Amino acid sequence: MSQTSTQLQPAKVVAHDGVTAAAVEETTRVFVSGLPPNFTSDQLASHFGAQYKVTDSHVIADRRIGFVGFADPASAQNAARHFNKSYIRMSKIGVDLARPVEVSRDKQGNAVPLSQKRQRLGNEDENKKRKRSRADDGEHLRNGPSNEQQETLQKPQHDRRSQDTDTQQEDDAAPQPATDNDWLRGRTTRTLDLMDPDEVQMHQDDDNLYTETIQEEAANSQTQQEESKNSQVEISNARLFVRNLAFSVSEDDLQQRFSPFGKLQEVHVVKDARTSTSKGTAFLQFSEPREAEAALQQCDGITFHGRLMHILPASDKRDKGLNDYEISQMPLKKQKAVKRKLDAAKQTFSWNSLYMNPDAVMSSIADRLGVAKADILDPTSADAAIKQAHAETQLIEETKQYLFSAGVNTDAFKNKARDERCILLKNFPYGTTEGELRALLEPFGSLTRFLLPPAGTMALAQYNETFSASQALRHLSYKNIKGSVLYLEKAPHSILERQPTESGQHEPAVDQSNSTAGETSTVFVKNLNFSTTSARLKEISGSLAGFVSARVKTRTDAKRPGEVLSMGFGFLEFRSKEQAAAAVEALSGHSVDGHSLIVQLSTKSNDAGEETRQQDKKRKKEANQTKIIIKNLPFQISKKDIGSLFAQYGELKKIRVPRKFDNSTRGFAFAEFVTPKEAENAMEALGNTHLLGRRLVLEFAQGDNVDPEEEIRAIEKKVEQQSNRVHINSLKGPGRKKFSLDTARDDDLT
Repeated sequence: MSQTSTQLQPAKVVAHDGVTAAAVEETTRVFVSGLPPNFTSDQLASHFGAQYKVTDSHVIADRRIGFVGFADPASAQNAARHFNKSYIRMSKIGVDLARPVEVSRDKQGNAVPLSQKRQRLGNEDENKKRKRSRADDGEHLRNGPSNEQQETLQKPQHDRRSQDTDTQQEDDAAPQPATDNDWLRGRTTRTLDLMDPDEVQMHQDDDNLYTETIQEEAANSQTQQEESKNSQVEISNARLFVRNLAFSVSEDDLQQRFSPFGKLQEVHVVKDARTSTSKGTAFLQFSEPREAEAALQQCDGITFHGRLMHILPASDKRDKGLNDYEISQMPLKKQKAVKRKLDAAKQTFSWNSLYMNPDAVMSSIADRLGVAKADILDPTSADAAIKQAHAETQLIEETKQYLFSAGVNTDAFKNKARDERCILLKNFPYGTTEGELRALLEPFGSLTRFLLPPAGTMALAQYNETFSASQALRHLSYKNIKGSVLYLEKAPHSILERQPTESGQHEPAVDQSNSTAGETSTVFVKNLNFSTTSARLKEISGSLAGFVSARVKTRTDAKRPGEVLSMGFGFLEFRSKEQAAAAVEALSGHSVDGHSLIVQLSTKSNDAGEETRQQDKKRKKEANQTKIIIKNLPFQISKKDIGSLFAQYGELKKIRVPRKFDNSTRGFAFAEFVTPKEAENAMEALGNTHLLGRRLVLEFAQGDNVDPEEEIRAIEKKVEQQSNRVHINSLKGPGRKKFSLDTARDDDLT
């Protein structure tokens, strides 16, 4: 059950009780009044869900009002404009944005909504509804006019008017009744003369005391509100508990909402183990306590995906495993194994995401060729390590092609960021089936995808929930499976953001970028709605032919650090000028979020000379990329082994292996190819290969090749210096002698 918001009164600059209009516009919740009798929450959600995505709905039947939540502020604003003054079952409804609720907080972080009704009752200047005093019980009507009243009647008309004015001012200053029931009870009993004068006086005293109590409570609430704003909640463990979330809120939504306050180490949405549906609560773990305190102060009580989000300081995470004392009593080797397994779910670093077990590699190749492993690896052969490296390179390339055809972004293996729901399984024995691996993973949660390449040396699994992936990493890492240690690690981020292709051919990312970079054309789009995002612009233009990317220009919001504001224009990129021109015709005048788009081709300001210089610079850079530096080499590798390893990818021009004074290698070498394409092929193929247990690290060597133009300029400068020297020598002549001017002696003579 969601909390009840208060009705929003229209305001241009500042709303009631100090709520700014900017805060109102950010709300994702609308207030609905005038609903038909017996109208339910499901019916309200169905009525609004026909036009917009509804995340929450709540109806107060006896008051015929309700509240509807949406995923973003733009949907709430559009729904308020669309459904306001419309009809449901012959009932005209009013729809307006719901006003945020202000809360009061103590030092422990406990917060309660502030009573706005008591604040209004305590404000005497804004609530002067009665002009007669409560003490005026009609006694003068029963006893006849008094002496003072007779004197008043005998006074002239203008005197009586002035006296009536003074009386009216005194009546206005009298205390007002708290409720309508108190006023009606006082009028009835005193008019019918059912109370004694002492009881009347006692009742008046009670009413005055009640009014003073209401005023004191209102003043106290205002004081508490000011203190809560100034007070700082201390959260030593930097852990927060979030409740009353919409059931559609995911961990990515929370990550995006709270990441501006600091780095989030863990985001966990509590879900039902049987149905895998959210329970509307979550836990957030920040790196620093001050980051959690800032998030609690600024986000508690705001609307998030249509619900009023409530945040509390959370207790420390309970660990059911071994404590530090129990681990310290174990042998040192076992201590390292336990700590390594406990840290498996938190580890984000990996040496090589495409690592393959060497034994599994040779078993796969031997099974494919129909021979024994001993026939492939001859112990007496000197190039056994080179053969194994070639076999691993072949399997890695086949695995990349299979993953690419299955919709995996193979370029993501170069990313350092990690996905919280995807897991890479490595180092399991060859012959392990998909059923055996699924039997290990499925007890921790439902799997969205599972990929096992035909080589059978690694696997990729994606869980439906982040918590399931974390539990699998914690319990299955370094598990013994068929005599081999199972390696598990988080897969690179955005690894499954591609769509599967029909052809299994893998196109290198370098070729795609090169072919796209020189031919793309940009389209300029303006008059965008400030609520339109890059994802929304991509959704509109993604179906057009040749579409590459969409971007809305943004700037940093100075009032809200960590957030960005749209600048009202953006850019679309297409593969060719013809496709860009067709997009301009298709999108011109198209309405997006209530704004008519103005689209035109984007022109670059670079002149012909600048473009020529950029092309020359690019050509020089490509010409210099023929020499590769090979790092992390085993010390027993010779120059002949490096030639055998790299000769399959092109013609080698030169190989150099630096050595120490004792003739031992330094652990790196240089290989120079004839053309840049050959060097690029070697870099692409051997980038994940292991040689004698070491992963090869390949980079282009810089600074060795000389620019021909620079060399010509250096020669010209050298020739000019030589000619100047010859000219000076000719001026001196053969018979002249060298002499020096003694400036100090000249100074003495003068």
